[in-house]
Amino acid sequence: MGGFAEREGEAIREAFEGLSFSDEQKERLAQRLAAGAPSAKILRFSPAKRRYRFAVAAAVVAAMALGGGAYAAAGGLVGVQQFADRVFNGAPAQTELLGTVGHPVGASAQSGGVTVTADAVMGDAHGYAVVYSISRDDGRPFEGVEPLENGLLPLGFDYADLNVVGMSGAYGESYFYDEDPSDNAIQYVEKMTVDSPAGGLVGKTLRSSFKGLFILPADGQRRYLAEGVWEFGFELLYSDASVSFPAGQSIAVSEGAATLRELSVSPIALYLSWEEASAPDPDADTMPAPDVKVVMKDGSVVACDIERAGGSAEPGDGKVVWSRNVFFDRIIDPSQVESVQVGGASFKPVA
Repeated sequence: MGGFAEREGEAIREAFEGLSFSDEQKERLAQRLAAGAPSAKILRFSPAKRRYRFAVAAAVVAAMALGGGAYAAAGGLVGVQQFADRVFNGAPAQTELLGTVGHPVGASAQSGGVTVTADAVMGDAHGYAVVYSISRDDGRPFEGVEPLENGLLPLGFDYADLNVVGMSGAYGESYFYDEDPSDNAIQYVEKMTVDSPAGGLVGKTLRSSFKGLFILPADGQRRYLAEGVWEFGFELLYSDASVSFPAGQSIAVSEGAATLRELSVSPIALYLSWEEASAPDPDADTMPAPDVKVVMKDGSVVACDIERAGGSAEPGDGKVVWSRNVFFDRIIDPSQVESVQVGGASFKPVA
């Protein structure tokens, strides 16, 4: 895993070259941002854009830095409803909303006696969550795969890459789980935020590439469950049900004052972007983040821990543009959002 963190740290150091930091300060910032790299999925990076991405390790549900690959837990073939129940703790009362943000897929590839299938995807303009089923072609269950205390399984791919065509990079989390231990399949989930241009992700093609599925038991000896290569693509055909909020106002962040650039709430996530006039403090323990609360019309508050979310930053011209994307722990109806409180200011949805 060290190689991944080192590559990400080097990319971050390049991004800071144009800022007025000492070499020592640049190094400390790069180390802090890359610290979460073993838990992050960096799909593509373009230093020319002077953008770097980071993920907070504590925010990743099941990543295990065990020497290469992405780790997590196992399951069976799932539909959109099951996906919502498992990943977002149950579907919303409005079933038509689930049908809008979720879409069955069915694309697959077969290799080494195992078939990998993209079962369902849910998403918005900035991010997506997709569940894959990994099934044995002989119909037998995977043997010797025992869940961890959190219910996830210590599985990994030698290589796992999800790449949205035309996008520059992404960050997020991944894990395996087992919907039905008695069947011949396990599940793999990716929840990703993408650096998306105008128009967002809807209709774009997601290319999936996987190689070498293995388990790392307690004795530390890696054992392969399948040594194939699985590659295929599919379109992100869900609908973006996000609501937008006015931008341009001043907000308070942990580093001081900032200007809100973009704020939106979808059924599955909150996306936030702001601009600061000064570069981040290289000696700070955490990256800057405003306090955020999503208040529903019934008075309830949706959990939104912005400090634990992954994000990206683009420095240049004496300022830094930050972005954070927070996946909710349940699906919400954006039309029922009363307001979003960001850095001491309250914002109502754009009519």
